[in-house]
Amino acid sequence: MTAQRPEWWSNAEPELREAIAGFPDKLRAKLATKPFAFISRKNPFLFRIRGAQNPEEFTWKVLDAVMSSSEETIFGDVLEELAVIICKHARGGQKSGIENIDLEYTDPGGARVLVQVKSGVNWGNSSQKKSLSVCQGDDHSQAAQSPVACPVR
Repeated sequence: MTAQRPEWWSNAEPELREAIAGFPDKLRAKLATKPFAFISRKNPFLFRIRGAQNPEEFTWKVLDAVMSSSEETIFGDVLEELAVIICKHARGGQKSGIENIDLEYTDPGGARVLVQVKSGVNWGNSSQKKSLSVCQGDDHSQAAQSPVACPVR
């Protein structure tokens, strides 16, 4: 059984497809900007400890580290873009202009909802999780497992 798509989906789908399709291009562009400038910012001793025996191995290990970090950053940016597109179509939301807030919308009850988009299991540090658990009225361990929004009224 296929789930029925929400009413707003047909309007959002072209934007969502475009955002997803741009991921590989953004990754290529990252490496094309200054192909080897990032090598000078890496600690050669760390890569020696990680097994780089010569300049070629060092270069490949640095490229691998840069690609991994770049993939995660760009993937997070794409997920944020997708969230903004969905929020725009589903809730009339927008990209937020507030520092460290990714998107915002007003819920049906009139509360302004501010959202940070996180794309991994480590979505916050312990103090962020603790402050969220206070907002939820739950214990710290439950907040760490299930982040939720705390509307601003």
